[in-house]
Amino acid sequence: MERGHSEPLQIRLVLTGRKGEMRVTWVSGQVFGPSVRFGTATSGLMERRAEATSGSYDALDMCDEHATTRSSVYFRHPGYLQDAVMTDLVPGTKYIYRVGSATGVSSPELEFTFPVALGDRNIENQRPQSFFVFGDLGTSVLQKPIDELDFDDRNPERQFNALDMVSRLAKWGDERTVMERIQQDFDESLREDASDDTPEYAAVVHIGDISYAKGSTYLWDQYGAVVQSVASRLPYMVGVGNHEYDYTVNGEGHDLSGSEAALSNGWHPDGANFGNDSHGECGVPYARRFHMPEAMDATSNPPFWYSFRVGLTHHVVLSSEHRCTVGSPMREWLEREFRDNVDRESTPWLIVHLHRPLYCSESYEGDHVVAKLLRGCLEDLLAANNVDFVFSGHYHAYEQTCPVFQDECREQEGTAQAPTHIMIGSGGAELDDVSYFQANWSRSRQQEYGHGRLHIYNASHAHFEFVRARDRVVTDAVWVVSNHNWNTSSARRRGRIAH
Repeated sequence: MERGHSEPLQIRLVLTGRKGEMRVTWVSGQVFGPSVRFGTATSGLMERRAEATSGSYDALDMCDEHATTRSSVYFRHPGYLQDAVMTDLVPGTKYIYRVGSATGVSSPELEFTFPVALGDRNIENQRPQSFFVFGDLGTSVLQKPIDELDFDDRNPERQFNALDMVSRLAKWGDERTVMERIQQDFDESLREDASDDTPEYAAVVHIGDISYAKGSTYLWDQYGAVVQSVASRLPYMVGVGNHEYDYTVNGEGHDLSGSEAALSNGWHPDGANFGNDSHGECGVPYARRFHMPEAMDATSNPPFWYSFRVGLTHHVVLSSEHRCTVGSPMREWLEREFRDNVDRESTPWLIVHLHRPLYCSESYEGDHVVAKLLRGCLEDLLAANNVDFVFSGHYHAYEQTCPVFQDECREQEGTAQAPTHIMIGSGGAELDDVSYFQANWSRSRQQEYGHGRLHIYNASHAHFEFVRARDRVVTDAVWVVSNHNWNTSSARRRGRIAH
């Protein structure tokens, strides 16, 4: 923290789910009067101010070691998590803002464009509305020797201030990292000479395995530094993964995702590989750091499961780490969400995100068991509600399916008759190096680093691209044409799975 403990760091924008609002969060030391000042870019003035709330968390809030272990390599005080909401924003308008405090320093001036209005059909005469999608970002950390860290367990404020983890201790990857490629894409989309078919990005969706802290909770700070260049200018939405949540003991009183999960120490179905992948974090840093949209009703459970809507898209974010069987809290919420809140006239594209895939042809037997389990939980419900895309991660690779239901490709005259599944866990964690089994529903698969770009052109046409990180080349792409109103029982069937 080059400018003292009050310096705002790890700045991120988040959609709130409410009309005309944008949340901004950041991390600092304990300060007086944290707030955001903002205004339109055309005025050049930041005349409006929104106060922030402040919070934090402690080692004792989590479930088990290593997350509960105070040391230079496990738990370090996270600082104070500031949270403010900018209101009365106008779609398509560019805003400038600064975050800071009454007595401390402020961030540099930042800017964002508030996304297009919900259900805006004029998108057909505009640039495509687009989203970055990926999972499993991963880390590459350069740390000082422990004896140089000036660590002090007795003084968390000094501990946080002295480490200066963001600006001096962390470096993630090199010039070919996925986040830098996303930043390049985003910067190009903002050029004044952008053409009519240049994407207009509305949000980033990071589908689980966020920081890979796994009990070394200070790595959350390094992750926050890496994504700030994009997340401070574009809403950054997240889903929970196994490395944020999975645990085995002491859930009661610690697991923030609900009493059912806490009493059972998470979800551990027979034969599935749900273990202690969070190394005791049990979702606490994830839940405290990411304030995702509250429900249109009162039964969602952000940041574990929730929804948000932008333009012609309705996004549903689920947890693959929680029970999805009939009668479970998440399943009951999902059924209500589809029944009561999805309006295909306003938002024709229905998109589901969850960390673990329902379809993947990599030969990891333990994860293949889980994929079948998730299909048993969710596939009928997703198909019955005409979900267009299912995005996932978890496997450190990329794979695209045909529109698929019950292991069979389903299309009619080039129009999708089932969800298209896209697994994109290629964000930066070590790539998979395994063989594949034969599957006729698998259209493309690559063990490469990269990110996804989803472009919504109108109510019936969407285009997805996979961008390889090492050379920024689009190595796979697919058009999905959909009327969002198929019947899986009558759709033409092509191909069966073969092992």
